[in-house]
Amino acid sequence: MVKSIQHFRAAYGPIAGDVIVVDSGALCSPDVRRFAYTKLRKPVFPFDAVAEPFATGEGTP
Repeated sequence: MVKSIQHFRAAYGPIAGDVIVVDSGALCSPDVRRFAYTKLRKPVFPFDAVAEPFATGEGTP
C-alpha cells in the first residue's frame, strides 16, 4: 500500500501487477464533486456546463 495520489506510479508502476486507486475521503479525493467549492467564480469547467471551456474570451483559445 502506498499513501500517495500520483508520484508513486513512476517507481512502482513497472513492477506492480495492478494499481487500485481508493477514495479514502481525505483531503485529496479523486472525486472533486465531493468538495463544496464556495469561492469559485461561476461557471467553472468541468463542474458547470460551459460551451467553450478553453476560450479566453478574446475570440482565440
